[in-house]
Amino acid sequence: MSVLAKIQGTVIEMNVSEGDKVAKGQVIAHIDPADFLIALEGARATFELAAANQKRTKTLFDKGIIPPAEMETIEAQVKTSKAELKKAQLMLSRCEITAPISGVIRRLDAKEGLLLNVFDPIAEILEIDKVKAVVGIPESDVALVRNIEDVALTIQALNDREIVGRFHFLASSPDNGARLYRLELEIDNKDNCILPGMFFRAQIVKRTIKDTVAVPLFTVIKRQDRQYVYIEENGVARQLPVELGIIEDWRVQVTEGLSYGSRIVVEGHRDIDQGHKLNVVRVINDPLEVLL
Repeated sequence: MSVLAKIQGTVIEMNVSEGDKVAKGQVIAHIDPADFLIALEGARATFELAAANQKRTKTLFDKGIIPPAEMETIEAQVKTSKAELKKAQLMLSRCEITAPISGVIRRLDAKEGLLLNVFDPIAEILEIDKVKAVVGIPESDVALVRNIEDVALTIQALNDREIVGRFHFLASSPDNGARLYRLELEIDNKDNCILPGMFFRAQIVKRTIKDTVAVPLFTVIKRQDRQYVYIEENGVARQLPVELGIIEDWRVQVTEGLSYGSRIVVEGHRDIDQGHKLNVVRVINDPLEVLL
């Protein structure tokens, strides 16, 4: 967030440096208040005179000596001078530049002795207690990610630190010619370790299927229009045609043709045929052992 000058004046003091953490409302700079103090004294004197004049005129008005129109004029002068007094107080308060949010000073544009005009930049503050991660979503997956709540993220620059991003916003139109829709995730960053511009990997679970059968992708043999696996039954190879579903990493879902508990042949399966006798040398119960 950019901090801009609201008044014209000379910077007489800078209270922060680039990289400093600041709290909301903390003073970061001072503008010379001399001219505004003089203006405030003048506005206060004008208001006090108008108020005293109103008091005297009210006494005469109550006695019927002056007409109502004159009394109304005096009351208007009081209101006007009071408004000018408040304006002078406001302008003086703007000599003290405060941080509008808590964060880190990313850049300082002002320095002592610089003459500022209204809307000149003073500083830029980054709010990094919470940061935003942006993921490009292809149009084919927009419907699937619309209702997600959390996304697992990994930041390589922080030693592959794993964090969770919460759904914040999904754009209704693509950002560019690649037809990617902007998915924004909110991340807690209370230790300020995550810095703007860091890259991350997002693991988005588009759909969860429970109570299903999955096999290593390489165990499925595809020949012409057929796809099948081999299982072992009583030391003999049996060929089973299968229908496949979703693929995740090295696993593929089997929607038809295979039941839970079947013993899949994972090595040598491309060199056998239906009814071949098998020499089982190892039984794997943990699917991850297949990758070792």
